[in-house]
Amino acid sequence: MEEIVGKLSVVIFHNEENLYSVIKVMVSDVSNEKYITVTGNFPIPNENSQYKFIGEYVKHPRFGKQFLVSQYEELMPNSEDSIIKYLSSPVFPKVGVKTATKIYSLLGENAIDKIKNDSSVLDLIVSEEQKKSIVEGLGSGTYFDEAVKLFVTHGLSIKMLAKIQSVYKESMIDILKDMC
Repeated sequence: MEEIVGKLSVVIFHNEENLYSVIKVMVSDVSNEKYITVTGNFPIPNENSQYKFIGEYVKHPRFGKQFLVSQYEELMPNSEDSIIKYLSSPVFPKVGVKTATKIYSLLGENAIDKIKNDSSVLDLIVSEEQKKSIVEGLGSGTYFDEAVKLFVTHGLSIKMLAKIQSVYKESMIDILKDMC
């Protein structure tokens, strides 16, 4: 299995029913390619986040070289610049660059983890409205992320996850936890 790290550049195709997606990813690591076509069954990544895709390169007879994803994970920003960009992105509508910089200067490089573990660390830094925006933004997507982690640890594919999710909807995680 190979890994690529990058950000969503453009969605070429996405099927909501089975989550089959074809996207262009701007590659972050040092490689000869700036953009790679990534395919597989997964929800559309957030355009402001960095992702690690695990899979293998395949050659499509019509569209050429593609990276077929078997697993993926969102990478949390870990540098000052990336944390400030992330917190001031559209994921957090009430937070601008000034507020994001203030959060980073007071909470440091582990700001995201600190907020996820205890949102009260924001109480003396931001308004209640901004805190709510940050907490909701950090919580978005966690349902599917939790399901993916549960599936991967039990050796199931993301494609199978998409099929089960289409039947059981929001109760899927509880059903899977009961079965395991």
